[in-house]
Amino acid sequence: MANFIDGFSPQHHLGAGEQLKRYFNPTNHAVVAAEMKAYLGLYAKYAAKQKAVDSAEAKEAKAREALGEADTVRDDAVLSLDLALINDGASKQNSFKQFGAPAPSAFVTLAVEKESAAVKALVAKVMKSKSASKPVLAAAKALAAANARVAPKEAALKAAVAGSTNARIDRNAIDRPLRRALSVLKLRARLAETAGASGLYAELFATEAAPKPQKEEPLPDAAPTPPAL
Repeated sequence: MANFIDGFSPQHHLGAGEQLKRYFNPTNHAVVAAEMKAYLGLYAKYAAKQKAVDSAEAKEAKAREALGEADTVRDDAVLSLDLALINDGASKQNSFKQFGAPAPSAFVTLAVEKESAAVKALVAKVMKSKSASKPVLAAAKALAAANARVAPKEAALKAAVAGSTNARIDRNAIDRPLRRALSVLKLRARLAETAGASGLYAELFATEAAPKPQKEEPLPDAAPTPPAL
């Protein structure tokens, strides 16, 4: 017979709580009613906190995706400026060298925040260049615009990460009390069984019924012997 004693992940807590809500019968299990009430009260709080975690993590994932998309657009703008400079005669190895900046390939591998600062500095130098052509200036302006769109996405992600972190902290604050309440409930059920409440523990905590013995299938009757001719 299996039970959910082991493991204390959120999935475990939710599975245990929902199972006990289904299996508990106030009439048949009155001997553990007080312990069950205490446990289910904490479980309801935990389940609500877990919903808040799910919501916060969904917001974080959405914010992370939005930042990734904005960063990709910015990387494309970096490469567009690179191409415009090359078309103006800049070195293909590093068209940004004349501005004291690393190669474009290095830009797109930087962390988001560092790339924002590096792009801002590069654009400022390009815009001040007296030799920059109109296509180069246009590419630099497009890069500046793409860079500006990244910052709000980055701030939104930081806020979302903080939100999901705080939600998990709030949920985890109930973890130990919930575990203790479950332990007390299980102990009370065991003690009740020794006092005569036979099968109580299994009724509440079993997740699998004991396999029933399989009946042996009778052998088919032998075919009748055909009459002699």
